[in-house]
Amino acid sequence: MADPGSKRGMVFSAASAVLFGVTPAVASRIYSMGGNAVTLTFYRNLMAVPVLLALLGLEGVSLRLTRREAGLLLLMGAGFRVTTTLMLYQSYLYIPTGMATTLHFLYPALTALLCRARFRERLGPWKLFALGLSGLGALCLLELGAGTDPRGVLLASSSALTYACYLIRP
Repeated sequence: MADPGSKRGMVFSAASAVLFGVTPAVASRIYSMGGNAVTLTFYRNLMAVPVLLALLGLEGVSLRLTRREAGLLLLMGAGFRVTTTLMLYQSYLYIPTGMATTLHFLYPALTALLCRARFRERLGPWKLFALGLSGLGALCLLELGAGTDPRGVLLASSSALTYACYLIRP
C-alpha cells in the first residue's frame, strides 16, 4: 500500500499541472478584459499566498528568516521566479500560447545544461539523447513564419532560462 503522504503529493502535483495547464486560457481571457502580464502575475501569486500560508501552518513550518535568507528569497523570488512568469505571460501576446508553453518547458533541458556548466555534472548518453529529442520536439512544434513574432519566441525561451536558473540557484 502506498504511503498516504505520497498519495497527497500525487494529488497536489496533478492539481498543479491542471492549474498550470489552464493558465494560457485564463491569460487570454484576462488580456481580453484589459489585463496584462503584470496584473496576471501579481494576482496569480497573490492567490497562492493564503494557500501556502495554510499549508505551512498545518506543517508547523516557521516563517522566521535571517537577513541572508530574506535576501536570497528576494533574489530568487523577484529575480528569477517573477521574471520567469512575467516573460512567459508577455510572450502570449506575441505567439500562440501552445508555442510559448512548449518553449518554456524546455527548462529541464536548460537545467541539465546549466548543471553541466556550473557543477560539471556528467551528461551520459541517455541524457544527451533526451536533450536532443527535447530540442527536436520543440523545433517541430514551432510555427515559424509570417505570424510568429520573434519577441514572443525570445520571451518564452528566456522564461525557460530564468526558470532553469531559479531551479539551480545562484
